[in-house]
Amino acid sequence: MKIGLARAFYITQSVVLALKCDPVFLLASDSPLCRCSSHSCDDLVVKKPPDDFDDDINERSIFRTGVRWNAPQQIVRGFGGALTDATLLQYANLSSDLQTELLNGWFSSKGSEFALVRLPIGGTDFSTHAYTLNDDGPDFDLENFLLSEIDLQWRIPVINAAKDVSPHNIGYFASMWSPPVWLKTNGDFNGIGKLRGSPGDIYHQTLARYYRKYVDEMKENGVSIIAITSQNEPTMGLFINSEWNALGWSPKTLRDWLELDLIPEFRNSSTKIWLFDDNRIILRQYINYLMSSESVRNETTGIALHWYWDKIVPASISQNVHKEFPDHELIASEACTSRGVAGRELALSWKHGEDYSLDIIQNFKIGFTAWVDWNFALNMSGGPNWARNHRNAPTLVDVDKNEFYRLPMFYHLAHFSKFFTPGTQIIPSDSSSALFGKRPDGYFTAVAVNSLEISTDLDRVI
Repeated sequence: MKIGLARAFYITQSVVLALKCDPVFLLASDSPLCRCSSHSCDDLVVKKPPDDFDDDINERSIFRTGVRWNAPQQIVRGFGGALTDATLLQYANLSSDLQTELLNGWFSSKGSEFALVRLPIGGTDFSTHAYTLNDDGPDFDLENFLLSEIDLQWRIPVINAAKDVSPHNIGYFASMWSPPVWLKTNGDFNGIGKLRGSPGDIYHQTLARYYRKYVDEMKENGVSIIAITSQNEPTMGLFINSEWNALGWSPKTLRDWLELDLIPEFRNSSTKIWLFDDNRIILRQYINYLMSSESVRNETTGIALHWYWDKIVPASISQNVHKEFPDHELIASEACTSRGVAGRELALSWKHGEDYSLDIIQNFKIGFTAWVDWNFALNMSGGPNWARNHRNAPTLVDVDKNEFYRLPMFYHLAHFSKFFTPGTQIIPSDSSSALFGKRPDGYFTAVAVNSLEISTDLDRVI
């Protein structure tokens, strides 16, 4: 089998990625971005694989890896991103035809076929202001709980529209950044703040019911939440003075709250609980406490991880946790690159795309089932973000021009989301820069990263 690798990667084996890009260079980009306007927008076109492959391998530029086709491993849940307020505001301010292009690029068979989406419970830093879904309190009965205006006007309609165009059954999981401030020790959305009281008391019971109320309200609006994470980045607000929405949890207190309050609240629910939702640099310290509870071990189903610090923290930490707790699937639940400063880090660098691909490959080779980006789309400044924590995104939107631009990360991520569709079985290989799988349709698929400036032939050895 021959797979040509031009600059970053190219796929043939199950499908081929075909583009009709309107290339533009913006800001400090070292790579052309694909512009989508009312006049043109690229599609990701699937073609059936050829019956035969070119076996004329160039031995001078060969990349060979062993692939164990008969030893399939975990099943892919999916790839995707987060429908944050910032993303939805970009969508809302485009013309209807560009809204359709944006949506199709994320979810349709002509686009990335994203199948897993993260939803915020209330506000995040990627909102125009800090808020929760029950700011009028104290209100321990949650009588003032309301889904946000952006939930009702944009998030739920976009979810319904995605359902109409997607070839997959999209899964939605939810995370909370900050609870209502009347539940917190510091009485504020950000800063250093924990939940008042102790697990099992009215504060902790109310927070558990706040999660359940969100899930029930979304279901009443036609959106089933497959899982909630226990807390977005529990280290933020614990010993880190967070500049944005946060709630700090020590490993012990989080374990006790799960055991006494959150798990009992969801015991009769189809919505699962995923643990941690933070960076692997601190994973072992939390998991040791969390899994010391029999209830937490047996009544939660996943471990969510963010990618920050992955480059300096060995993947063996996640791998060893997975070996120890194999019944908990590993979900990469957040990733993004900084927007960067020209001269120090290119704002729109091709390397950001390669970083996505290499992280995905590394994670799936150690047992992950899903990889979820942060914001699907942001404005040209990497926002809006009320805490001024501007970041990059695979799609940047210029509302004034009624255009949006697909960055290298979009296409890197699409290689995986479109070809490693839900139900694909990961096939082990010897390479750290290639991922192989067997799709539900019976085809084998491969994605490989070539960071060189020359094309390279890929030969697999059975």
